[in-house]
Parts: sequence; C-alpha cells; structure tokens
Amino acid sequence: MDYYLSILDIINDAGLHAHSFSPMEVFTLAGREDRPVGEILREFKEAGLGSMPGTAAEILDDAVRRQLCPGKMKAGEWADVVESAHRTGIPTTATMLYGHLETPAQKARHLQMIRDIQDRTGGFTEFIPLSFIHWNAPIYKRHRARPGATGIEDLKVYAVSRLFLDNFRNIQVSWVAQVRPGRPHVRRQRHRRHPHGGEHIPECGGRRGDGG
Repeated sequence: MDYYLSILDIINDAGLHAHSFSPMEVFTLAGREDRPVGEILREFKEAGLGSMPGTAAEILDDAVRRQLCPGKMKAGEWADVVESAHRTGIPTTATMLYGHLETPAQKARHLQMIRDIQDRTGGFTEFIPLSFIHWNAPIYKRHRARPGATGIEDLKVYAVSRLFLDNFRNIQVSWVAQVRPGRPHVRRQRHRRHPHGGEHIPECGGRRGDGG
C-alpha cells in the first residue's frame, strides 16, 4: 500500500492529475492487504487519486471471462469496485474489449451493466470500446479467438453505444486499439466522436487476453 501512496505523492507534488489504478489492481491490493475495497479507495482518495481507468472489464460476462482472462476478477467484482469508487468520489472510465470470442448478446449485456451503474452513480466519465489486438495473444494462437473486430464492426459498436448509452457524455476512440492500418472506417468515425486517447500500454487487449 505504501508503494501506491508514494506514487500518488509524486504525481500530486508535480501538480498533475492522478488517473491511476485499475479495478483489478484495487481488488488485488485489497485482498493482499486483507482490507475492504472501500477502505483502500478512501485512502487513495485522501492521498489525491483523481480518477481511475475502468480497464479489466473486457466483456462483463463470466462465461467469456473464464476463457479470455480466467485470472482476472469476475464481472460482478469489477462492478462492485467501480461502484465503490464512484461512491467514494473517484470517477472512472468504462471500457469494453470486443472482437475475440464474445457474442452480440454478451456485448449487449456488457453495455446494459455499465448503463445501469451509470444510472445509479453517474461516476463514469466516458466509455472506451477497445478492439481485441490479437497478434501476440495465446488464445488467438490456439485458434480460440477471432483476430479482432472489422472496421464495420467497430462502426456498429460506436453507433449502438451512442444510442444506448444515453447517460454517458463521452465515447472515446483508443488510438492504440482502433486507429490502425486497414481501419479507415474508424479513422472517419474518430472525427465524429470526442478526442481520442491512447498514450498507454495495451494490457489484456493485446497481451493478457490469452485464456490462460
């Protein structure tokens, strides 16, 4: 815990906004420290944590998660950490990793879950769809996952999200996951969304979505 707090001290001393610590990190730290998630989050808030990335969501369906990222938290556990963060006054983003082995119905349930959380808390700052980056993913190499979404699929995800997530102010395009060679549809779509992001290292989308 002291290590995480020292990071926040450095960021805040530099006058920067601390957007740090995923739900998975918070969940793991709470287990390691044998403390409630809410207590960990309150200490982070007091130490200057400004917001959290809503990564590790992948697809919020445990049938998918058991194959895609079995070492990660369950869908309900992700939701519990995020809602606890919002109640503590820490806003988060929300993400969805798609284009691997999920079905349209599972994507829809994912969107419904984050929409319901937003209705309860209003704590999501934006929704960030992420297309599965397959190149180095063992689950793809074992022929158990698709090689990410097509450009048309990306457009459909953004279009449906814009309609369904009517309680989200922002939908963001990830530069890393979406704007790649051969995806001209998303490059055009980018200009109709809020500014894109992507100065980060891909995690489960590119390396840990491995089913093992």
